[in-house]
Amino acid sequence: MTMNIGRNEKCPCGSGLKYKRCHMGKEQDMNRNTKRYRHFSGTVFDGSGANLSLYEKNMTLVEAIIDIFGFTEGRDLSDIKRKVSREHVAELHKLVAWLWPPDTDVTKFLPAPSNNLRALYMGNMRPQTILRSVGRYSLYCDEILVMDPFMNPWFIAPDYNPLMHPEEYVSNTWKWVLFIIQLAPWIYDKQVLLLPNPLDFDSSLRKEMWASAEKRLSPKKNDLLKFLEQDDSMEETAKEEFKRTWMSIPEYAQRKKLKEFDNKMTEEEVNGMIKYIDKMKEEDPYFVTNPNEKGGFGISTHTMGGNLEQGLYISQLTGAHLYTDFEFRWREILSAQTNTTDKSPWSPIAYGFQNLDFKFLDGTDLKFVHKIKADGRLSNLRNFLRKTWKEVSADETPNYEKANKLAMEFADELKEQYSKAESEWEGIDTDLTKWLLSRSGLGTLVATGGVNWTIPALGFAMDGVNQLLTARHERKNFRKNVPLSVFVDLKKKK
Repeated sequence: MTMNIGRNEKCPCGSGLKYKRCHMGKEQDMNRNTKRYRHFSGTVFDGSGANLSLYEKNMTLVEAIIDIFGFTEGRDLSDIKRKVSREHVAELHKLVAWLWPPDTDVTKFLPAPSNNLRALYMGNMRPQTILRSVGRYSLYCDEILVMDPFMNPWFIAPDYNPLMHPEEYVSNTWKWVLFIIQLAPWIYDKQVLLLPNPLDFDSSLRKEMWASAEKRLSPKKNDLLKFLEQDDSMEETAKEEFKRTWMSIPEYAQRKKLKEFDNKMTEEEVNGMIKYIDKMKEEDPYFVTNPNEKGGFGISTHTMGGNLEQGLYISQLTGAHLYTDFEFRWREILSAQTNTTDKSPWSPIAYGFQNLDFKFLDGTDLKFVHKIKADGRLSNLRNFLRKTWKEVSADETPNYEKANKLAMEFADELKEQYSKAESEWEGIDTDLTKWLLSRSGLGTLVATGGVNWTIPALGFAMDGVNQLLTARHERKNFRKNVPLSVFVDLKKKK
């Protein structure tokens, strides 16, 4: 039965997109997928969650978050923040446990290699950082794989388990809830896929990968720590955590600290600072303002999105390339280039990328970025990048002459496609200005930087990772290497 919905009406699936851009022509699929969350029955694990596909699990998570936290149309975010509670945290993590039971064979849920230009995000696992990265890079690829940020209760010790101590995870859960809400349209469109951590479900795999990473990093530990300390993004994270901790302490303690900082402050000045702090609480979307919960205190999780071994493992199984905008991670990735004295036949196209400055939507509302991509902007450039990726990844031991000839042809075509993209960016910039003005908002419009395509002769690989893949998986179509890695470098112009 065809649904009688106008092309420009909102899609009834709840994505917030217009019907024509969402499920028009795919009503059967929409009916099958709608409100799977309603099948979840508290703590009774009936097994049905384990049988959903990865996309269905992703969609169930999105729908559950909308239902649990009350993200209904027209409801103000500040009102939702004031009602975020430990009960919400517990219910959400029950759902995670239902979706991903401990005996899950994660490999069966990972997407199989395809001709899509698929990227695995290897960066700082911080909501704002990932969202900015998706906004920047999504116009230059088809799919982005991101590690699911929610803790699986099956694998957490009782003293730190979000089901047993949800009050400790209110703030931490809320930041990832907002992250998922902002990514929802991308998840609906399968442009972003949330992956479970394979190491959670295989303790021996986890031990072997950690041991491999420890052996690799130990000799360089001091240098790496020093490099991290100097990284701007890590400093930004530390400042935000400090600010939220300061906002979380009781008002009487804030007053005491202000007096200690400047004993000449008058009572009126202190009152003014308290009002300013209260205003910061309201304006910070990631700060929980429910007076009965810990705003910035409690347990906070922070990871680097898995180690290099894990990134290679997943990329070789899914046919993805590695990408990052985090310089520390990029140095790690480059260390995994397979040693060879042969020059890469793909050098011409790699050099072509290094000599160009690319534009990015940086810090822009993801709704606008999603609209731009849905409108087909930069599609010709993406088609070219997809074609290039298909050839680069087609053969793990390419014929040098053939590959080099293709690389030179691609390098010439890149200049042509780049020129066309520059013209398209003029239109994107104009539309972005109109978008911001219509919402009375200001923000970063377009940033410029580098897209460093690195294509070693024999790709990126580690012997230990290949041994783990061979020993654990019957699926023999995984790659023996990752042919391409990409660094989005916004510092290039500075």
